[in-house]
Amino acid sequence: MTAAKPAAKPVTVNELFKIAHAEFKAGHLQSAAEKWAAIVASHPAHFSSWMNLGTALRRLGHHSAAIAAGLRASALDAQHSGCLTNLGNALCDESRIAEALDCQRRAYALAPDDQLVHRNLAVACREAGLFAEAYDHFTALAQQLPQDVQLPWEQAMCLLYQGDYARAWPAFEARRLLPEMKNHAPHLPLWAGEDLRDKKILLTEEQGFGDTLLCARYLPLVIAQAAEVTLACKKPLHRLLAKIEGLRIIAIDAAGTAAAVPGAFDYTQSMMSLPGIFKTDLTNIPPAAAFTDAVDLPPIVQNALDAGQGRLRVGIIWSGSVTFGNNRKRSVEAARFLPLMDIPSVTLYSLQKGPRENDLRPLGAHYLIHEIAPHFEDFAQTATALRQLDLVIMTDSSVAHLAGSLGVPVWNLLHDRPYWLYLQERRDTPWYPSMQLYRQPQPGDWDSVFVEVMRDLKALAAQRAA
Repeated sequence: MTAAKPAAKPVTVNELFKIAHAEFKAGHLQSAAEKWAAIVASHPAHFSSWMNLGTALRRLGHHSAAIAAGLRASALDAQHSGCLTNLGNALCDESRIAEALDCQRRAYALAPDDQLVHRNLAVACREAGLFAEAYDHFTALAQQLPQDVQLPWEQAMCLLYQGDYARAWPAFEARRLLPEMKNHAPHLPLWAGEDLRDKKILLTEEQGFGDTLLCARYLPLVIAQAAEVTLACKKPLHRLLAKIEGLRIIAIDAAGTAAAVPGAFDYTQSMMSLPGIFKTDLTNIPPAAAFTDAVDLPPIVQNALDAGQGRLRVGIIWSGSVTFGNNRKRSVEAARFLPLMDIPSVTLYSLQKGPRENDLRPLGAHYLIHEIAPHFEDFAQTATALRQLDLVIMTDSSVAHLAGSLGVPVWNLLHDRPYWLYLQERRDTPWYPSMQLYRQPQPGDWDSVFVEVMRDLKALAAQRAA
């Protein structure tokens, strides 16, 4: 007979906790969360496991569950700064901003010298719209951590949100130190406003399509000064921006660099630096670029637009780029737009492109809403369609910049902390006179936004009918 193997020694709670912690540090979040969950299942008063479980769940994107775990931990130790700041971060993810700010203030009071806690408080202030206070916190941290390139960028953003452009634009150049910032033409000197007579300059896109469209208003100002102006940008913008007289367009290659011949240019500059070079403030914002010529639309799109003549033709968009980090907060479900179909004199057109362009189909709404955006090849076709609409109602994305540039009425639906361009509390923006802003009255409150939109659209439809 074979001798029976001795029973395996049971793993203690402390050993299991250490294993989970090692897995968490190695990036095995699911496995770590399962082990911490196993500990609290049998030891519900194990504070450290609750706290770490909350952190792992947040990293996994389970924000509500992370809050629940954090609250369990906080109930066991209400004076633990690490627990409070982690809970505050999770609450912030779910737009529970007042609660998040309270947690971060309490954590900072307990650990004022903890730089991570201090940073989390600064972020919570920023998310709460307390930009002056957030700026002070980020400034203090920047003095303590001069090598941290993220902190000057945060300072700049706080100034932009306040409309303090005189200080914001110089500070905004700190973004060049961020690891994600691309230098499309590293061999060329940066233009900082020098005389461009007899000079050739390469301008480059920098961030999203919307940022390039926003700053296209500065292109004629540069063209008026330089012997030759070339813009390097992604192909979907080429046909549209080529409408600007005197501008040459080249491509951004797959590696994110401009296809430029060395020696062909005297200077380069990123589009987003142009507002600072031209010393833009709230009183002297240049008019948006004029994209004058229309292009041909696919027959299926033009026929749909023609069919709506005599009615109120309204374009809708519910999501920006899904790769944008904050898209979850700025976007909504397509179903929120369906009540607009109830207004008989309104015809709706979906301008939604990308992974969410088919969101209407599971709702059956594609039978009543014209899906025209999937047929667009580029922004030039989008612009041609926009000119034939009476109104665009959308959550913020690049099409808002295009509609605003064209002077098309656009109702831009904003979450509680939108893009810096829209400043604070205003219902309009000096950057786009045809744009009206609909803001969440409280973080996460889209219901109130759509009640207001429905009311105003009914009033507009009635006015047009009269």
